[in-house]
Amino acid sequence: MNNRGARRRPLEILIVEDNPGDVRLVEEALVESGFNTRLTIVREGDLAAEQIREAGRSRNRPDIILLDLHLGDISGLDILAETKANEAVQAIPIIMFSTSGEPEDIAASYRGHANAYVQKPQELDDFLQAVSNIESFWISTVLLPEE
Repeated sequence: MNNRGARRRPLEILIVEDNPGDVRLVEEALVESGFNTRLTIVREGDLAAEQIREAGRSRNRPDIILLDLHLGDISGLDILAETKANEAVQAIPIIMFSTSGEPEDIAASYRGHANAYVQKPQELDDFLQAVSNIESFWISTVLLPEE
């Protein structure tokens, strides 16, 4: 089933990523896909945590969060734990997107109730394809609530 045409508004994606190169690649992949998306990029973990808390107090909130595991100022796992503990935003799907393929990082993410864990590929084309696959799945396959 293709749900692509059913969505009336853009899919709001919050990208929490401190690596400028990865931000640029994620943006490029999402723009090239042609899906109806609106991106918000936050490069600092503490600002992302505050933005997510604020989203819980408003109607303007992301549909999904693409969250790097290793941020400079705070762990993605800390943001994940805080988000999943906050009833107002805990239902927002969180996709961990990290260079780490360490079993403990993956397990900790799922224990923290991440909705998915995707390892960032090292090759450019593979990286772009991984982002495109994430977007396609969350737009064309998954049903998300309309606010």
